Amino acid sequence: MEFLTVSETRPRRRMMKLRSLEASLVVHTVAFCWFLRVWLWHLTPAAAHLPGAKGFGWFVRFLTFYSYTLQTFTLGVATADDWSRLLTGRPVSRYSRLADDLSSALFALAHVVTIMFYTIQTATQAMVEGDVVRPPWLNSSVHACNTVVAWADLLTSARSFSRRSERMSSVVVLAYVCYLQLCRQMNGVYPYPFLRNLRQPHGFIGTVTAGMLLFAGAFRVGAAINRRVRAVTLSIAGHGDTITIRATKSDTPRAGHAYALVRRGGARKSGGE
Repeated sequence: MEFLTVSETRPRRRMMKLRSLEASLVVHTVAFCWFLRVWLWHLTPAAAHLPGAKGFGWFVRFLTFYSYTLQTFTLGVATADDWSRLLTGRPVSRYSRLADDLSSALFALAHVVTIMFYTIQTATQAMVEGDVVRPPWLNSSVHACNTVVAWADLLTSARSFSRRSERMSSVVVLAYVCYLQLCRQMNGVYPYPFLRNLRQPHGFIGTVTAGMLLFAGAFRVGAAINRRVRAVTLSIAGHGDTITIRATKSDTPRAGHAYALVRRGGARKSGGE
């Protein structure tokens, strides 16, 4: 184990921040383009054979697509916010507050979709959406990438998880529950095969209750993690024959920083202060 003083690593230091405009712009732009592409695919003839394409409520009657639609819109707002701030040089834009509220509110919903889908899919042997053949990329895009992108947004953008966003998340959940009941009334059956096999109204109430508890827990977890995530800085410094890569939570060195030593042409060492 080898220790370096701050003065030894100060020359030629380069800083990269995880939570930065550049990082969030890349995440939001790439994610929005992919999400929009997947969403628009549902308008093509290739999606016409899927169960969601027929009947009242279209694909939106499924929680997955309901959440995916909101998340696509949110990524569009976040992308507009990033580009607006980049082009104007201002710390905030007209889209900043909406992007923050929507991203905070939908963080939990993305997790509910992922966890409930794979849990029910496993327990009921693929009876969540039936046995219709789908493109191989579709399932991972709407049931896994949604959560990955939610985490990428949390790590690269400053989110508040404010009371306002919490109230917004409650409205989003209640709106879907009401919409699901409306679709059931119009179509005569629930869109999910597993719900049709459960005794009603107990099955519906139990499923909604489990989803709401999971949603509330995911929102609290996201808020707690967000409070602890700060601007993680990667500093790369060169001095003599040594390159030091240091990860900190601020620009001020303090106990607990991790670093790695890379000898030019030699072995690599790591340690902590």
